[in-house]
Amino acid sequence: MKSGKRRARIIVTHKDAGLSISAAFNIFAKKVVREHRIPFDITNEDPFYSAENQERLAQRIADMEHGVNCSEHDLIEA
Repeated sequence: MKSGKRRARIIVTHKDAGLSISAAFNIFAKKVVREHRIPFDITNEDPFYSAENQERLAQRIADMEHGVNCSEHDLIEA
């Protein structure tokens, strides 16, 4: 898997963007100074941590603990 830095380099140096990593960082740094903040929202967009998924997982755990909606099965060897 490519690192985040390597993927960023591929994106910003693409012919349509035409920037070096250094130029892209300079643009970012100037915007930080001008706005006195990081110029984008930082969020945890991993769907695993969504409220809907956490609720679903909690329900499944409760079901398993009470023996509801679960069944035993044979182990399938690969």
